[in-house]
Amino acid sequence: MSQKDEIRLQALPQSQLELEIFRALLDDAERDIMLWLRAKPSAQEQVCLHAMQPRLGEIYRIVTHQIEGRASPNEDKERVQIGQGVLSLLHKAKEVRGCVVGESWDRLVNYLAPERDASRRKVERVPAEPKPAAGRDQKQDNAEQQPELAPKSWQELEIAFLSDERVEICCGGTNRQTYNYAELGFQDRRNEKPNRAWVMLREIAEKKGTIPRPSPGKDRAKIQKRMEEIREKLLGRFNIEADPIPFNGNTYQASFKISCRASFET
Repeated sequence: MSQKDEIRLQALPQSQLELEIFRALLDDAERDIMLWLRAKPSAQEQVCLHAMQPRLGEIYRIVTHQIEGRASPNEDKERVQIGQGVLSLLHKAKEVRGCVVGESWDRLVNYLAPERDASRRKVERVPAEPKPAAGRDQKQDNAEQQPELAPKSWQELEIAFLSDERVEICCGGTNRQTYNYAELGFQDRRNEKPNRAWVMLREIAEKKGTIPRPSPGKDRAKIQKRMEEIREKLLGRFNIEADPIPFNGNTYQASFKISCRASFET
């Protein structure tokens, strides 16, 4: 936060001042995440950091609504719940690295915690997503008992969309298997259809592995969340110690080959 910003904030009422400081710290945290991502983080750190980005974006949106006096009755509770998730992810990343990267975190945790005494807060762990129910297509495929692919790096992996709901995954140029969205964990539990992360993965395939980062706003937060979900599924599936879709500051670039086959267009 700049000295000019601090002088401006001193003239605000106390409640408004707290919210303005909170929002400024969220801006600082976004910059610290980018700094952390440039500090050679491990794959586990990267997953936590990428998961934090959309959550911080949601908190920023709620705080802005509160500053402008147009927050809904449930948004304060939602802000606390999301904040607990951010704290849990921050703790995990810190445990892996042994320290945090950046200067905003010590002050920010006091605003994210349900109570202002960070040393006494109880942080909820982010629950693991339940395994999706098996659809009809999945049950049929499971009967065939396909051997699992085991690539040693993302560069060995190639994903090709055969249709809206099925992909072929090739490992090392020879071992090929086909999967539907449910088998790879991209099923919406409410209706057993492909979830939004699968739709985003399909868009990545259509764009040959590259997705530009949108301008700040809801679209950026949505894409960050989808990327987080895709990373979680791919890392859980293949257990490779690297980010499958790293962000270079301007674009998300898949570390594996991904495309759409001719059959996808028909």
